Amino acid sequence: MLFIMENQFQYIVNVSKRYSNYSNNPELLYQDLNLLSDEVFEDIFKEYGDPDKEFKPVNLLRAEIARLKLEGESIDSERVEAIKGMIRNKEKEYFTKNYSTKLIETFVEYKTTKDKGDFFTAWNVPWRIFHTFFYRGKEKETVKLYLSQIAEQLRKDLEVFDYEIHFVDFN
Repeated sequence: MLFIMENQFQYIVNVSKRYSNYSNNPELLYQDLNLLSDEVFEDIFKEYGDPDKEFKPVNLLRAEIARLKLEGESIDSERVEAIKGMIRNKEKEYFTKNYSTKLIETFVEYKTTKDKGDFFTAWNVPWRIFHTFFYRGKEKETVKLYLSQIAEQLRKDLEVFDYEIHFVDFN
């Protein structure tokens, strides 16, 4: 069992190192973002461009990045900043042709409070915006499964059966 757990740990460590590289090196992040499959961008667009979800600036940014990638555009920091600017300035005309009336209405009505600052204050590191493009599907399922299995094995090995397992993944 130890060998299996070591392999699981190593898998999670490797994912963590790759994500750390993305966080510390935005150029690498954008390079690999542009290599993701259309399927990922379709899923992201459906998820974050969904008119039934509450409007959030970062979700519209994610949806718009996915939409642009599906149209064959390359994404870089300048493109991201331009889209952020259009969201900050509530350039409704730009977004109207690709998003539902409901989403556009909530976009226009959205207000930020002075204590929150800019729409994107908490999203100034590109990895914070784009982690959902990478941490999904099989990789996400595998990490969660491994964390669950490791936690359960540790609980058995340490004989702490009344301990409630809780783990935090890359989300």
